[in-house]
Amino acid sequence: MEVLCGRHAVAAALAAGRRRVGKLLVTQGAAHLDFLRDIKGLQVQGTKHHPQQQRQPPRKHTQPVASAVVLEPQPHHQQQQQQDRHHQQHQQHNKGQVVPVEVVSRHQLDKLTAGAVHQGVALRASQYPLDPWSLAMLERDVREATAQPNSSHLLGDPAGARTVARAAKPARTTPPSQQQASSAFPPLSLPPRLPLYVLVTGVQDPVNLGSILRSSYCLGVRRVFLSDRQTLKPTSTVSKSSAGALELLDVHTVRDEASFIAHAADHGFLSFAACMQPNANSQQPHMSTADLLLPTQASTPPSLSSSLPSADALASGATARGALLVVGNEHRGIHANVVDACTATLAVDQHRSHLVDSLNVGVAAGILIHAIALWLHRQPA
Repeated sequence: MEVLCGRHAVAAALAAGRRRVGKLLVTQGAAHLDFLRDIKGLQVQGTKHHPQQQRQPPRKHTQPVASAVVLEPQPHHQQQQQQDRHHQQHQQHNKGQVVPVEVVSRHQLDKLTAGAVHQGVALRASQYPLDPWSLAMLERDVREATAQPNSSHLLGDPAGARTVARAAKPARTTPPSQQQASSAFPPLSLPPRLPLYVLVTGVQDPVNLGSILRSSYCLGVRRVFLSDRQTLKPTSTVSKSSAGALELLDVHTVRDEASFIAHAADHGFLSFAACMQPNANSQQPHMSTADLLLPTQASTPPSLSSSLPSADALASGATARGALLVVGNEHRGIHANVVDACTATLAVDQHRSHLVDSLNVGVAAGILIHAIALWLHRQPA
């Protein structure tokens, strides 16, 4: 068992139902359980806390106003039919579980969480259940994406209602200079129709990994894969750094990154290695986010004009069935054989590089995920 702390991480872990949970530890009674009351899938037992009770000095041996939290795990993302079998089993096992609440002193909670910023709440829980990747995952994701060309219903927003809402708004004239950019940047209110994966290899900082997971969750990534090679595994710090996104994502392990990328390519995935510079020893296309989102002949470097596939061919995505972004170690980047296995290298355009020569891997990953998600939205059904 490990100790999760922080309101977002604890709430997400309880609502997702992936982990086996023990006891919920709080300071000042039920004052720190109000944030759980409106979360679907959680039922707080006990009398609702009243604000005026906060003004009363704490009394020794005071019983908590809330005595327990009952778990009723719900599907946590829009693709409800895509939940993994193992996750469904975890949810079923935890359904109806009563999690007892224990009031502890702040000093006790500080000691239990090793001085972390716990916001007055912690949860004893099993480790995040990591399952290895399988070919069945790729096949299922591609099959479901192909069978469902329009994902608007997944958010309870029929396409017809969306069209009516647009028609009700006054027409707005877009200057010609902005028309190309507008068409290249569709709204991200829906998850990409085609699956988007992220493979993390060599990342060691829990804050960086948490940032990557948070961006992945918010921008519609279907699955995150963690390399077995010198890559940090999910911890309580990672969960807190991700604001609980770890608990809501399907995260898997990969033993052989190059083999995994090859299998993804066999299923129609285009893979992008996050690299600042092109590979000097390879004819592999090197692209920037601008090349991906605004493909023109002028934006394709002459050195790529004879490469197959070209940057324009990649940006058109004519044969894409999904996309995979590979991000690497904070200092060494991605191992050469993993880069070679990818379709292309992809970089974020930088305006300055003096002294500060690169973006943090978590920040860069978020920008690249956003760019690829926009690109996937633009692909034809």
